[in-house]
Amino acid sequence: MSKQVRNWSDEECALFSDLLLQLGKDFKAISEYLQNRSYNQVRSRYYNLAAKIERTRQKKRVVQNDQAIDFEFCDFYPFE
Repeated sequence: MSKQVRNWSDEECALFSDLLLQLGKDFKAISEYLQNRSYNQVRSRYYNLAAKIERTRQKKRVVQNDQAIDFEFCDFYPFE
């Protein structure tokens, strides 16, 4: 049985962001709002974005010699 992968739509991304701000890391509640996304898909998206943000931060630190950098995108997601 093959695994079907479906990209997140712009609408899903926007709703995910809004729900994340409202509900924090309550992936079960978020997945209930995103009816076509499972708990695991929501949780994976969160942690994949967190990892991507951290990689971006690391690259920026190397390029700018550890100067403080503001990330609008990072401020948007409550990664801890």
